[in-house]
Amino acid sequence: MALSGFSLMWLRASLVMIGIDGAHDYHHTLPTISNGVNMIRPVMRCALLVLAVFQGGAPAIAAEPYPSKPIRLIVPFPPGAMTDYVGRLVGEALTKTLNASVVVENRPGASGLIGSDFVRTASPDGYTLGIMTTDATVRMLQRGGSDPVSEFTHVSMLASQPMMLIVNAKSRFQTLNDYVQDAKKNPDSVTYGSNGDGSATHLAMKDFSNRAGIKLVHIPYKGALPALTDVLGGQVDSMPISFQAGGAQLRDGGIRALAVSANARLSGAPTVPTFAEAGYPSFEFRLWYGLVAPKGLPDTLRVQLRDAVQKAFSTPDMNARVTSQAADSIAIPAVDPQAFMQAEVKRWSTLLESAR
Repeated sequence: MALSGFSLMWLRASLVMIGIDGAHDYHHTLPTISNGVNMIRPVMRCALLVLAVFQGGAPAIAAEPYPSKPIRLIVPFPPGAMTDYVGRLVGEALTKTLNASVVVENRPGASGLIGSDFVRTASPDGYTLGIMTTDATVRMLQRGGSDPVSEFTHVSMLASQPMMLIVNAKSRFQTLNDYVQDAKKNPDSVTYGSNGDGSATHLAMKDFSNRAGIKLVHIPYKGALPALTDVLGGQVDSMPISFQAGGAQLRDGGIRALAVSANARLSGAPTVPTFAEAGYPSFEFRLWYGLVAPKGLPDTLRVQLRDAVQKAFSTPDMNARVTSQAADSIAIPAVDPQAFMQAEVKRWSTLLESAR
């Protein structure tokens, strides 16, 4: 802030009038009263401070360092889910790289909407962060009224995870081709479970059935676990599931994986072909996870958080922990979270429209 030339001259003249020649000597000898107490000094100090401020000479007030208090990291799914696993990796990463206290807080419900809405409406001060997921994004689009791109600050992508199409180990379907041919011969007879109507797994299976030219029967569940239970029990023919959620049953021989939506076979399931190998190279379905903050986060904080996460996720130890869940780390500079989200919203909006 600066004074006009006239205003500055007036201020200096006023100082001179009270015996302070600010234009020449800020330490002019001051008159005192008989008890020796300087009556003018407080006036001088105030005047000098005002003059210094307007002349640009005031010392800058140091900004509060970030972080200076605990950071809340909102995970919109319950403990034990892949989202929770990724969230705790992020909490650990920020604790180490920023020397921060990070509190991971699970706020599950409505397929990720409750936790995501909490982050969306929080103050953009860097002390409330969240894990954005595929399902939460799809649910937000399905609900309407909020934009998963523009109503968040997208800090960094974190990890992505392919899905397996599984059947009971005793199923008549030995291969993906068996599955498709049976569905073609017997339309509306082959069933699949999903995480619920309009969920990412529901829409992905709808996309696959359209590409394969088949009609499947959708059975919605309240989560992957009850759907998996019914696949194991033979009540439903198939379902898409992540290796993190279904890998133990695959290793134990309770289920069979017909294909995996990855670019290459999984190290934990080397006998399972990719969808491309099985004849469907255009089919893509991966669950992803990203770090977000409320809209309006200062860019300096966004960059600080992004760099901290990407630095931690680039270490061999962190990368090994991500890949142990058959996931890939995408917390890298090459993946722009804003562009990634725009592409995902476009894709899932199209799938939602075709499913109506």
